[in-house]
Amino acid sequence: MLSRTDNRPQVLNQVAEELDKIEDRRTRSNLAAATGVLAGLVLGEDVIRQIIRRDVLWGRLLSFVPPAPLPLPEYQYFWEKIPVLGQYLPKYAARQGKKANCSHLAAGEVPSIVQLLTEAKQSQEKPWFRPLTANFPPPGGPLIRTLSGHSNWVLAVAMTPDGKQAVSASWDKTLKVWDLATGSERTTFRGHTSNYVNAVAITPDGKQAVSASDDNTLKLWDLATGSERATLTGHTGEVIAVAITPDGKQAVSASRDKTLKLWDLATGSERATLIGHTGEVTVVAMTPDGKQAVSASDDNTLKLWDLATGSERTLTVHLRVNAVAITPDGKQAVSASGETLKLWDLATGSKRATLTGHTGEVRAVAITPNGKEAVSASGKTLKLWDLATGLERSIPNGHSEWVQAVAITPDGKQAVSASNDQTLKLWDLATGSQRATLTGHSYTVSAVAITPEGKQAVSASYDQTLKLWDLATGSRRATLSAHSDRVTAVAITPDGKQAVSASWDKTLKLWDLATGEVLATFTGEAVMLSCAVAPDGVTVVAGDASGWVHFLRLEGL
Repeated sequence: MLSRTDNRPQVLNQVAEELDKIEDRRTRSNLAAATGVLAGLVLGEDVIRQIIRRDVLWGRLLSFVPPAPLPLPEYQYFWEKIPVLGQYLPKYAARQGKKANCSHLAAGEVPSIVQLLTEAKQSQEKPWFRPLTANFPPPGGPLIRTLSGHSNWVLAVAMTPDGKQAVSASWDKTLKVWDLATGSERTTFRGHTSNYVNAVAITPDGKQAVSASDDNTLKLWDLATGSERATLTGHTGEVIAVAITPDGKQAVSASRDKTLKLWDLATGSERATLIGHTGEVTVVAMTPDGKQAVSASDDNTLKLWDLATGSERTLTVHLRVNAVAITPDGKQAVSASGETLKLWDLATGSKRATLTGHTGEVRAVAITPNGKEAVSASGKTLKLWDLATGLERSIPNGHSEWVQAVAITPDGKQAVSASNDQTLKLWDLATGSQRATLTGHSYTVSAVAITPEGKQAVSASYDQTLKLWDLATGSRRATLSAHSDRVTAVAITPDGKQAVSASWDKTLKLWDLATGEVLATFTGEAVMLSCAVAPDGVTVVAGDASGWVHFLRLEGL
């Protein structure tokens, strides 16, 4: 039991006292009143902030459990208002007030809670990243349970039409059938000889599943018995995708052997081979009437197939978009794809121009502050484009390896490029000449940002460091070291005093550019790939490899 502490704010003493009352089994008759008081005390954001600055009290709230079941409105309301913690706390069974078996939900074993506690500890006396949105699902949110059992990556999942079961395909050679009501594993399908099961589809009646594997085969499975009904052979390369016709009688598979195959699921026989792609076929989908299939390939095409005749039509050509930049007035955008750039009208969505001239894939693009010119990077070269005319002016080669990033000074007169050759280069955009080479990194320079006054630049590198550069002299002013893996992105606050970095070590770090000190660290659950700072200087947005977008606010600056 936590005794009263005189130097603690009065409201926190009250929180501690109410926790004492609730946790005292002798006061069960007063549980409703005590819980209601506790709820009222901690609902305010200012109180929550004070609580998370005190580890003992914060820990007590995280581990709070009533001594008996409390189906009380106050209790439910209390945990709904404490930010998204309720679902992770131990639950008590109604029988005899005993603790249910929920050790897997203990706060110390849930990564999101560990992360939150870490942030709470660092927030005591220095700046910290406060999440503006939940970084884990809230109570009543979309996450119901986690299904665990595979020993390697899970590449695909399909659900039965009645929504009661799911089948997962994994790189551990197996498929698993799951009961979604209980989260239990019903059976495991074994039979593929390659480690990689890439795809799975379920027939519309929910009775069978078809899997695709790197062993060049597909397999037909009986979901009721768990038995293998047939092996479909014929591909000469890994099978990447599979789709089933709406009547459940046929399947279409896509393979790295550049073909698709149409299968009769009743006999397991191959009905047709669809030839036309010149690259690996990676995706296939079926039209609702079951008469046509659409495939996507590494040859950059989509094809529409008539399953009755085997004839095909090429729909469109797609190339990966590597970079995009928007003009300062917000009216136009420049995208980089393949060896070209495209200029888009954002009001109409129409393409205004195609900028050609590069001979390699364009990896980066930046627009000058006046919105009239763009700088693009491809291979070892940079090009300066006039967006009004589409004309280009080459900037002489300077890097010996691929250029990964480019940034333009606020006055639009200079650009800084970052390269795999471990260097940065400072360019005069008026003349196209190289003004300086910035050396010091020992691995790929992945990103660069320029301070608002245009006098300094911060670079990020796979050598796990950032470096601060003086653009007037080309000298290195500081090396910022604290990350334990590749640094992938960097952004500078509008006042130019701090920088935020993103890393493969799953963290964001806030740096003081005057001292080189780490002011705060935010830890996620996946590799951090990107970050940006809003014009208010305190809102940070970051993206990670799992697809999460984190919205954070810098507190305590």
